[in-house]
Amino acid sequence: MPLTVRATLSEQQRSEIQTELERILSSDSFCNSRQSDRLLRYLVKQSLDNREELLRERVIGVDVFGREPGYDTNEESIVRVRVNELRKRLAKYYQEATVRGEVRFTIPTGSYRVEFAPLTNVENVKAVANGAPAPAEAAVAAPAPSALERFWRPALLSSRPVVICSPHPVLYGFTREFRDRCNGSGISHMRAQTEPLQLSPEQPLLWKDVVTIRDQYIGMGSAHAIASITGLLAERHKPRTTRFGNDVSFEDFRNTPTVLVAAFSNHWTMEMTADWRFVFAESEGKPVVRDRATGEQFGLDSLTASGCTEEDYAIVSRVFQSKTGELLIAAAGITQYGTCCAGEFLVDAALMERTFREADSAWPERNIQVLLHASVIGQVPGPPEVLAFHVW
Repeated sequence: MPLTVRATLSEQQRSEIQTELERILSSDSFCNSRQSDRLLRYLVKQSLDNREELLRERVIGVDVFGREPGYDTNEESIVRVRVNELRKRLAKYYQEATVRGEVRFTIPTGSYRVEFAPLTNVENVKAVANGAPAPAEAAVAAPAPSALERFWRPALLSSRPVVICSPHPVLYGFTREFRDRCNGSGISHMRAQTEPLQLSPEQPLLWKDVVTIRDQYIGMGSAHAIASITGLLAERHKPRTTRFGNDVSFEDFRNTPTVLVAAFSNHWTMEMTADWRFVFAESEGKPVVRDRATGEQFGLDSLTASGCTEEDYAIVSRVFQSKTGELLIAAAGITQYGTCCAGEFLVDAALMERTFREADSAWPERNIQVLLHASVIGQVPGPPEVLAFHVW
């Protein structure tokens, strides 16, 4: 069995790990680098203690390299650089090892957790270090987490509940007097809620006949996305809360991870994401997705006044240093169909795996935007198609 600390380790196993740590740090690959010594000791300790919250890039930057708590990890990549260097030093150590070790240390790409695997002899150590598969009798390190887990890990590791911010569209209805005047007074409350009015195109309408409705309804696409995201967080036992309509303020976002759902019906999405590469905008009065780096626009030629369309575009974003100072995730489409697809992307492990397969190996610790497209048939969006992604 691999010596992973997700299970309880025996005192002997911990002793073997500590012995291997000292052997590594006294080797030629490490003995002249104080920073590598300090970093590896820190990562091993937190991995042994199963302290995931202390294995985050910003925390490591503060605890190991003395950075200020609010430093911008996008501007200063010291942790990513030093951990990549650490991986190279470990590979060099195992390549040149002449003393038999009991365990092998690895730091999987996209993670800062150290994994420990028992090895039987020096030949096995060298073979694994050269990229050869480990022999059957030697246990291998636990597999790296999936792209889905790595995408959501920053939110899951937060000590605060995730806030899901729903859209807050403004809708319009009619007064009871207007309905009675048009269709007679016998219409029931249920029929008034479920059946459209049958009116002549020449029917006069005054503003006093119209009722403004706020914070009561959301579209099916947004509801689908919220349900998908809530289900994923519930499966992982992550506390979450959904805030509807205008019952949310900027202060609510400052100390907790937030998921923004929908775009043009959610002013928080429009405000918080306006400076990123892929944004929602308007062109000649029509909604579009714009690539701010190239100027390219993605619009909906088939969009009708009722909101129906034959296709849609969506953006999924995950940004660490957002305007709130906290993690911000956004799932939004031009219409409800795109928002539905964005929600599907956020819970689709296979699609995420394919999307980030060609991305920079450090993407789990970086900001991400994914541009999606979907065909819509019979008011049902098809599976999301990834058009582009941006990592910075």
